[in-house]
Amino acid sequence: MENYIIAIPSYNRPERQITLEYLESLNIPKDIIFTFVQTQDDFEAYQKYAGVSNIIQARANSVTEARNNILRHFDCNVLMLDDDIRRISILREGKLVPVESREMFARIINRCFDHTKRNGGKLFGIYPVYNEYFMSPTISTKVTVNTVIGFAEGFDMKFDERYKTKEDIELCSRILHNGGRVFRHNYVAVDAKHRTNSGGCYKTWHSDENEKVVKRLCIAYPEILAPQSKNTQEVRVIIKDKKISLAGGKKR
Repeated sequence: MENYIIAIPSYNRPERQITLEYLESLNIPKDIIFTFVQTQDDFEAYQKYAGVSNIIQARANSVTEARNNILRHFDCNVLMLDDDIRRISILREGKLVPVESREMFARIINRCFDHTKRNGGKLFGIYPVYNEYFMSPTISTKVTVNTVIGFAEGFDMKFDERYKTKEDIELCSRILHNGGRVFRHNYVAVDAKHRTNSGGCYKTWHSDENEKVVKRLCIAYPEILAPQSKNTQEVRVIIKDKKISLAGGKKR
């Protein structure tokens, strides 16, 4: 049914794995789910989820390094999920419809991978905001920033480990800068619970690292990114977006 594996980087969150709870509710089998942890303490604590996911310990000092550990581990289609996803939904007739079965989940993700490969892409993401008002039945060819990233089989790049945040923006920008393609599926979104404990990337996100990274990104990719005028900790995409309608036409 699935032509991919699911990989989840996680750090210091053994108390509750929201994404694993969601995947379990869909009856997705353990043999395609892998949770990557960074420390021996986490490896032992996360064994409570061993019935739902394979737990892999791989040393890392940041989420960027953890993501690269995942890419080094597999040579197949990889769907990388954050550990705080409550549900994935799709846009249908202007409304967000939750994905509530393994079959529906696989159908959507397989279609994303198939589209990426068929159109010479490197990776895909989904719409970054869980809000049907802004979504559309289209696929964009632009930087994708998500809690869900799909890496097509044969993906031969790595995240730049100098970036402790916005590593997904940097990778997408680098691919576009080098003439590659990435796709954002604007009809798929996630409802995520951004937690305020010390796990995950909480400490990094609540430091001055974001502002430093924004400056570095805008210098590295001035034809693609620019700083937000009202928020110096965020970037905006300035390249022209080409939207492909799911009906087969093109939107700009």
